[in-house]
Amino acid sequence: MNGLLAADHGIAGLAAAFVFMVALAWASFVLMKAARPLILHGQGWIWSGLAGILGMTHWPLQLSLGSPAGYPVVGSVLYLFSMVGLAPDDSVLERTPTPAAFWFQRGLFSAVGGTAAGMVCSWLS
Repeated sequence: MNGLLAADHGIAGLAAAFVFMVALAWASFVLMKAARPLILHGQGWIWSGLAGILGMTHWPLQLSLGSPAGYPVVGSVLYLFSMVGLAPDDSVLERTPTPAAFWFQRGLFSAVGGTAAGMVCSWLS
């Protein structure tokens, strides 16, 4: 696979792909953290949709740039774990969550679904 970050560029290409993967996961986390007030202001559906879109873009973007196949896996896991840290309160784990926790749960499911969709899109292309 030829690309900007292709492994055939040697150790420099692998290092660049790794830095890009970490930067993409961090940027996604920062964007989700900045958009977190949407949950509290009754616009949790926007936050949930954004979570899914960002989860989906990791795979095609990294693979189109030529990152090794394992890097999107690590980047997606970093993104999903960082989202868990954005939980608004402890009621996320309860049977009857608060409205903010309800939208957070939907956002987390959306991110997992988006990640799965990104994997499928990448493998089909």
